[in-house]
Amino acid sequence: MKYYAVIALLLSSLYSIAGPGDTTRVTVHQAVDMTWYGSYDQWGQFPDGSTEYRQILMHYTMGCASSGCSDWDYTTMIELMEHTGDMDSTRREAPSFKVNGNTVDSVIFAMDTTYTTSYNSTTQSTDSSANPPLEIVLYEDTLNPTTPTDTVYAWAAGYYNFYYDSTGAPNGSAFVGYDSIWYPSFTVYYTPFEVVNRVELARVITPYGGYMAQGSNGFNNSWKHKHTFDVTDYAPLLQDSVHLRAFYSGWSSGFSVTLEFEFIEGTPPRPVLDIQNLYKGYYNYVDDADFESNKMPEVMTYLPTDAVGARLRITPTGHGFDNNLNCAEFCPKEYYVMLDGQLEFAELIWQDDCGENPIYPQGGTWVYDRANWCPGGAAKIFEHELTGLYNPGDSLGIDYDIEDHVWAGPQTPGYEMSVQLITYGAPNHQIDAAVTNIMRPSNNENYSRKNPICKGPLIEIKNEGAQTLSTLDIQYGVEGGTQFNYTWNGNLEFMEKAEIELPNIPYPSGWQGSANNFIVQISNPNGGTDEQSLNDVYTTAFDPVDEHQNNLIFEVKTNARPSENEWRLYGPNGNVIFERKGGLSANTIYKDTLYLGHGCYTFEIIDHDGDGLTWWANNDGSGYARIRKVGGGFAKTFKADFGSSHRYQFSTTNNVGLEEPIKMGFEVYPNPSNGQVFLDLMTQEKSEIELELTDALGRVIRKEMHTVEGEKKIQWLTKNLQTGTYYLRMSHKGGQTVKTLVIQ
Repeated sequence: MKYYAVIALLLSSLYSIAGPGDTTRVTVHQAVDMTWYGSYDQWGQFPDGSTEYRQILMHYTMGCASSGCSDWDYTTMIELMEHTGDMDSTRREAPSFKVNGNTVDSVIFAMDTTYTTSYNSTTQSTDSSANPPLEIVLYEDTLNPTTPTDTVYAWAAGYYNFYYDSTGAPNGSAFVGYDSIWYPSFTVYYTPFEVVNRVELARVITPYGGYMAQGSNGFNNSWKHKHTFDVTDYAPLLQDSVHLRAFYSGWSSGFSVTLEFEFIEGTPPRPVLDIQNLYKGYYNYVDDADFESNKMPEVMTYLPTDAVGARLRITPTGHGFDNNLNCAEFCPKEYYVMLDGQLEFAELIWQDDCGENPIYPQGGTWVYDRANWCPGGAAKIFEHELTGLYNPGDSLGIDYDIEDHVWAGPQTPGYEMSVQLITYGAPNHQIDAAVTNIMRPSNNENYSRKNPICKGPLIEIKNEGAQTLSTLDIQYGVEGGTQFNYTWNGNLEFMEKAEIELPNIPYPSGWQGSANNFIVQISNPNGGTDEQSLNDVYTTAFDPVDEHQNNLIFEVKTNARPSENEWRLYGPNGNVIFERKGGLSANTIYKDTLYLGHGCYTFEIIDHDGDGLTWWANNDGSGYARIRKVGGGFAKTFKADFGSSHRYQFSTTNNVGLEEPIKMGFEVYPNPSNGQVFLDLMTQEKSEIELELTDALGRVIRKEMHTVEGEKKIQWLTKNLQTGTYYLRMSHKGGQTVKTLVIQ
């Protein structure tokens, strides 16, 4: 596949040409810094529209700006700026003159210099000074009302000057005469402009990026995260020269944006006829009556006679919480969609899994669930099929409303809204099943909480044919290895999706192959022939699970809220073989040595309050979880600031003496601390370790060397440290590890 750069005025993209059955790729906004509130626009050169594409994907890679990541959760939007070619105009009024560049109600002036008096405390007498001249610019050509025609210089007049005695008290006055009083007249004119529609393609919230900027907790300024969106329905707009906007609502630096489009050849499920913005913008919410009447009232739209299908695409996010209800950011509210006054759809504007965020840990309140967004995540896009709910060739009233609530407080809550109506022609296929995603196994960073695995593949299928999908054969397995078969039965209407957890694959035999690629292939939809085979196969790369010796120590230190925690170990057949829950003591280390047979295991730890074993914004104290090898050394350490839960799949070997690379263990607790901290150091061989404590400005507070062989515990008093954030760096011959230490 050949790549060439398109370089022209206002065009900035990479565009690779595809052959039949291939993929065309276009790149726009290549690591563009977003450092301050506003729009970051670029043009891209896209395919010319002569080829059909069965799917178009947009990959939005967010990274740190070149100056570093911001600490805050800001809204970003990717918008396609549709240049309609239609012209409109804005009514304006031009004054017949301006004074010193300003439009005034009137001006009173003299043609000679005038003076203003004042009291001089030094001489104890009346003083005077010349007034600065007035620049009066005339606009007397009504055909060109904004073009200056002349300039007059004059001086302010028509006021009284006061005179003062030796004490500074006024003892007289004199009127400053004037030559003229002018009142402006106004000429109405119109400023023409092209109508440009802002069509939202995606909305992603930035993470609390302090850890990236600080280079701690496994992050640094080279951090990147990719989000993928299906933008197939926007094919009519993604042609030729395309104007794209990355909007950033942040007030400080910053993040970067890269947009990569994949045009996958084939026939789409149905042709797109039209895309309309019904609502677009940020709407304050005072109460239901105001919102319905003044913010998002009913919209009347016309559906053409060839609009066989239609769909609503809705992206709502709530913001603002300085009020009695914590609305709209932290209060779950439903939205309602009425068609011609009849309620048809309702959805909750809420994401309840922020504690499972794949970007973790973060600074800020990243674990709190929010109104359809999580820090670092994409806002969910709701889609509602309207087919069969309207009459083609007729008008349709569409009304969007939000569950009634009344706020009280200084900050008015609001909703960032995008509601689009997309109309379609008839479906292109009667029978067309597609496999659209593999979530497990996968090394896709968005599914990092679910991977790696040694059992339980999870996939997504979609019905892209007009006929209801009720049965499907699925073949799956590792590339070059044994393939397994499963028959799915269900009920999927046109354009509906379903997640399927496939039967477990035997470990280790079923996971052996020629490459770490997992392949899923579907066939025989409804017992017949699939009319489009290009979407019947999906492949994803994956990472294998860790392999450990079969005798392990599961070590968990509870924090001050042990009732929130539980942990368990699942065996190869999915049953619980060990667990601890209920009756746990606070700030206690639990060590459980287990001898495991050869196979695949799952270790799960849960925090029912969604704030992990350690989190900066509570008083729960600090704990940790790790797996240790019998005889010394860490097999696995887990991030204590994990949010809601952590799941870890691994395998064991029958070889107790399995050799692993030298590993360094480093734990700090309690964290936050207000008195003393303990440092647990562990090595697999005798090592020299340097410990360095710095403050938030990088100043070295403490530095010392230690010789460690096996495990060593060090106690530090912190009473002399001021409240704040510190960074503890452990350096050794194998590298270095940095942990954040908070002193309260």
